[in-house]
Amino acid sequence: MVTSFNAVGPSSAGQKLAGTGTLSWSHVVGASANLLLVGFAWSGGLGSQSATVTFNSVAMTRVATIPSNNDSAGYIDVYYLKNPSVGTFTVSISTGTGDMEGGSLSYIGHDGTNPTSVTGFGSSATASTGAITSNANSMVAGFYCCGNSFSSTSNNQRIISNLNTNGGAGNFAANDATGAASVTLTAACTSDFWGAVGVQIAGTGGSPVVSDVPVGYRRRRSGLLVR
Repeated sequence: MVTSFNAVGPSSAGQKLAGTGTLSWSHVVGASANLLLVGFAWSGGLGSQSATVTFNSVAMTRVATIPSNNDSAGYIDVYYLKNPSVGTFTVSISTGTGDMEGGSLSYIGHDGTNPTSVTGFGSSATASTGAITSNANSMVAGFYCCGNSFSSTSNNQRIISNLNTNGGAGNFAANDATGAASVTLTAACTSDFWGAVGVQIAGTGGSPVVSDVPVGYRRRRSGLLVR
């Protein structure tokens, strides 16, 4: 099956939290969806890179995290959950620090393997995942943090959630695209520190159709093979 997009949570505006506490929102997982990705940007009291992320109280697994500009001004973090509960449930994120923005994306047709990722960082007006290795049966998703506001993304823009400029991760964006041999996803922001995580969402390729008719023969409607 070819991977396809299912839903965004909570909306294209994402969710924001100024100060310490728990960042949470609702995500509606469709009946056929079998992979949930949660991305979030966070700053304040940095150093431990420790976070607890759940969906419907089930612990999620980290895909990757990268500091904004590989510095200590903030992080972009991505988690996944295979075969999430179908229906409307709560995403909950706790880091013990302040200022978070995030959102979630669910997909149909994931092949069940653990998502693979690439990371990027820099200081400019374009946040980039770098090249993500993929294929036409798959999709790729990008998650970004920046110290200044995002204005748009490449490909399928899913979320932009701008909070503040109090560090290198006060703003968050996410997008996705159909897979190919190499895909680079980007997000445009006012020039500042940024970090990016690109994720491959592998799809299941269909099995080839194998003919039982020998070369030089054809099958009649009766089932008989004739030359």
